[in-house]
Amino acid sequence: AFSIWAANTSLTFERKTLNPDILISYRGGIHTYIDNRREETICSGLFDGPGGVLAHAFPPMNDPMQSTEIHVDVAEPWLIQLNESISENKLHLLYTLTHEIGHSLELSYNHRADSLMFPYVTDRSATLSIEDILAIQRLYGKNQNEVPSTRSPPVTTDTRKTSTQNLCDLPYVDNVLVLKHHIFVTYRKSIWVIAINGKRYKGPLALNDYLRFLPANVSINAVYQRPSEEIVMFANNKIYMIDYPSFQLKNGWPKTYSDLNFPAEMHVNAALVTNRGQTYVIFDGDSVALMNECDMTIREYHSLKVIFPGISSSPTAAYRYINGSLHFLQKRQYYKFNEFTQTVTNADNFDMKILNVNCPTDGLLRQLQDLLNRLLQSNNLLEYSTEDALDD
Repeated sequence: AFSIWAANTSLTFERKTLNPDILISYRGGIHTYIDNRREETICSGLFDGPGGVLAHAFPPMNDPMQSTEIHVDVAEPWLIQLNESISENKLHLLYTLTHEIGHSLELSYNHRADSLMFPYVTDRSATLSIEDILAIQRLYGKNQNEVPSTRSPPVTTDTRKTSTQNLCDLPYVDNVLVLKHHIFVTYRKSIWVIAINGKRYKGPLALNDYLRFLPANVSINAVYQRPSEEIVMFANNKIYMIDYPSFQLKNGWPKTYSDLNFPAEMHVNAALVTNRGQTYVIFDGDSVALMNECDMTIREYHSLKVIFPGISSSPTAAYRYINGSLHFLQKRQYYKFNEFTQTVTNADNFDMKILNVNCPTDGLLRQLQDLLNRLLQSNNLLEYSTEDALDD
């Protein structure tokens, strides 16, 4: 993969185990950077299992003491033998790595399908187009030696597709989880990830592909993050304890309601942790349980109108937003609650702006928004996907 670029430029590459310029690693799901000199440890991208996003790369760092990184989805069915015939169920690692190395050398996407820097997998070999060659030579100059052939075995397109429903098309959301750097949103059996510090979002991903310990028929009632950072999920009448940031199920979980002395027939509506560090589970429409986080049992029972006056019965989601306000959703209805004054400070129809996502209302504006979102991803996180760029 490196030799394909070196053949057409003045660049030379050599393997280094100490402080390399480019680090390549296999990662999965929500994952960390390899270079521990970065200020952030959690990568701003994520992988969604087989299909979808295959890899992502970062442009060169301004700090010469930090490495740029290429992350490859470990869950993909990669073909790594150069002399093996291509199977329709395999993805050619050479093609993907050559593409990502291009990003790490400061090349952006090229939306010509014959370009190796085309954002999506095409049915072609790992060969530089004339535009690829000119682009890399503008940055690093020509190879003064004879340029050998850059052809390699052909690559096949992975035809598996994930759901293409746009986050902005959802009538409402089922659950919201606010964590460091990201907001996680679920609707039915899909999940989206929204960047807190920008307008970008990723998804949809299948819930049981993203959290592989969940059953195929999962139905999430509520989710929250404990003060100790573990994530608690109520789903299918069970309680899941999930490690953060690895998103792995903790040993001994899930547990049934009866295991923790919860009412066996309770229907959980929502759950959240307040600014005071108190965990409340809203159930059976207008009942509230104050949790003891030490042993995950119920400490006290209250009515909804006593703990959260002004919030309508049977909320479908609740969460503490990044500004400290408590938000309650009831399908298409939204409430903003101040726990210190015990008042509802805003009530309105649900809108994705509440979650830092600006959704255009006109068809042309939607297309422009989608284009802008892709450009932002190109500038901040250069990703490589099997999805058709025009597939809405």
